[in-house]
Amino acid sequence: VRDPTERVAEAYETSVQGTNVLTTAIQHGTHSDQPFDPSIHRLQMHTAIHEGKRRADAQAKERYGYRPPNLPSSCPGCGSAFTLTHALDCAKGGLVIQRHNELRDVIGDVGRMAFGAGSVHKEVVLKEGDGQGREEVRTDLVIRGVWDRQRDASFDVCVTNADAPSYGNRPTRSILATHERRKKNKQASAALRQGLIYFGCAFPTAFVCGAIRVGLIEPALGKDNYLFSVLIFDALLLPISWLLCNKLVDAESVGEGALVGVTAFTLLMGAEVSMCWFVDKKTPVDFFRKQTSNAVDGFLGLGSQVLFALFPVMQAYLSDKGGKPD
Repeated sequence: VRDPTERVAEAYETSVQGTNVLTTAIQHGTHSDQPFDPSIHRLQMHTAIHEGKRRADAQAKERYGYRPPNLPSSCPGCGSAFTLTHALDCAKGGLVIQRHNELRDVIGDVGRMAFGAGSVHKEVVLKEGDGQGREEVRTDLVIRGVWDRQRDASFDVCVTNADAPSYGNRPTRSILATHERRKKNKQASAALRQGLIYFGCAFPTAFVCGAIRVGLIEPALGKDNYLFSVLIFDALLLPISWLLCNKLVDAESVGEGALVGVTAFTLLMGAEVSMCWFVDKKTPVDFFRKQTSNAVDGFLGLGSQVLFALFPVMQAYLSDKGGKPD
């Protein structure tokens, strides 16, 4: 058989195109509002077969290094020269994003058949960018009702070439796990950044409230009412921390909120130990000994710090249940 590979590729593409037309004609007719017309169907089949041959020809040219016809001069995604290599590799305007979009659309079509057209939305913005380094966060698909009724589920599509030389002989499962880790690491880095911002705004506020407590509240109440001054300090600081968390932190899940809280709590403890070291000239051991010497004061301080760390978790949970609190 002459050129068996090319003939098989052409036959496959022709079969795919013809089968799609035939399936559509069987299900819906040549037109949705007209009865089946054999002449129109033959024309559609002829067009599909011609399209299949054209695609097979373009794929053969790609395989053997020829430039496919009708390639644009510049990439529509990034503006670079649209060479064959760039068309295959570019994640913004090449084959990668085309396959990504095709896969996204297929999943969306299946979601519409299962959950209704109004339950599927594409390219949903989860977080708005601020124009100051914080990038906009999008998800490929949001489908309502996948896991629970009246609850949205986000789907992010990733396309990779498991046969790429950079992967060597790694198994496909390992390659997919690598992409999953990259996605989670990206989300984790965003959570760490939010934790840093949350701490950076809350710590100066706590410092000011502490100065008010030491300079005004404690002298006014006296040493006998020291516990009451601590309660007033917490009553001032915790609502402010809640409002700061509500404005600065935008955790997508309870897990991300927990990471934000742990980051902020760790930075807070580190800042307090550092101030004890540089200002009071006391070691970290002395700091923790002081915290535990007065059980009531120590537990109140630790409790307020734990609440400070739990605020992102609580707000993420409330947001997931029906709207972030104001």
